[in-house]
Amino acid sequence: MTLTRHFYEIDEVLSAQQTCLRHAQIEQALFWTWELIASAESTAALSGLQDAWLRWGGALDATLFTVQPKRCEEWVRLVLRVCTAITNTNTNTNTNTNTTEHWLSHTKRSELTPKATTDAVTERRRDKSAAFVASLPADEEMDRYEAACFWISFDSACRQGLHADAFWLLQAAQPVLRPASIWAALQTSVRGPHKDTQHTILASLQSYGGILAQATATLIHCTTTSNRGSILETPASVEAAYPALRSAWDGWVRVVGRRAARAYAIPLGALHTNTTRGSLSQRFTNIHNVYAPLYVFPTACRWWKIAVESAGIIYTSDENYEIVDDDKYEAFMDKHFPDDIPDEWSLEEQSKSHGVGFAEVARPPHTRPSCRSVPVPVSEWHTGILVRDAAAASYGDQAVHLLERHLHLHAHIRES
Repeated sequence: MTLTRHFYEIDEVLSAQQTCLRHAQIEQALFWTWELIASAESTAALSGLQDAWLRWGGALDATLFTVQPKRCEEWVRLVLRVCTAITNTNTNTNTNTNTTEHWLSHTKRSELTPKATTDAVTERRRDKSAAFVASLPADEEMDRYEAACFWISFDSACRQGLHADAFWLLQAAQPVLRPASIWAALQTSVRGPHKDTQHTILASLQSYGGILAQATATLIHCTTTSNRGSILETPASVEAAYPALRSAWDGWVRVVGRRAARAYAIPLGALHTNTTRGSLSQRFTNIHNVYAPLYVFPTACRWWKIAVESAGIIYTSDENYEIVDDDKYEAFMDKHFPDDIPDEWSLEEQSKSHGVGFAEVARPPHTRPSCRSVPVPVSEWHTGILVRDAAAASYGDQAVHLLERHLHLHAHIRES
């Protein structure tokens, strides 16, 4: 029961934001973002935008992840960029097959035979794999030769656009390499004429953390060098759509704190089983939260907590409060309920945010991609990737014999 500035449940607002982003409903997505910001929950607003882009944005317009919006124009443009990236990802592929969610759920490696490495590439990989190994902390448990082979295999898959291989290797590394070491591998694989931009993007992704951020970096690496500049650019359509959305934002600002600011109802598609009404049976209702909001303000958004404290309202328990100063209380009610109190709203107005539950028909929430927790045989990292020359150049013939022993053991296991 966390009410926002205009008496929506905050979990439903967060779900509505992502639902609208995914379905290209840009103005509605902007409204739910604005509602969070008006509720002094800008951190949650930004996190919702970033999470949606990481899951469904296909790494398009990747520089948006470095934006830390403060002013309204920055928020409007960021929502536009995220929604455009998600829409273009779906349009370009006709499905969601180039999203991190898709590739992280892919459990098989590519059946294509990777191209043979050239002498120039081998030289490059020898130097860069050595740089990756040198960056590992002293207490990283993985054998350094095996770590080099992992990086060479991963880099080979990315360079050849073998998404299935690259993401399989990313998942295989999860139980055996620390996150910082995986990020070192991703940073080492940066290539092409936009290196500085890519390093900045990867640094922002690393700060965010998690498998989705690593997967987005992998998507960038799997893009051909000739196309990488285009996926880093902001589409021209963003600026074309900006004026109308800025006008909508300004309109909401003019009525902030008023009933008119409740411009949209929570979309039914956003009420999954982890939301307030999505988890509530159709036999029950949460309309009482609107009838008497003062009782639920202790768990409300940051904006209401600050407003209640300044009004001198003291909560003696979860369900009881004490009015210390009648004048302050009357001023509080006049200021924050200038139209009428919520229990006098029409049923249509109240149902924008509250009412009967939907548990019997609500969809489950979108599951977050999971990390692999069980190690795979390290020999599988090398299967199909030509790394012998690069490994030998860096670590000598003894290391190659170790690699061959891994491959022989892997083949024996498969035969048995």
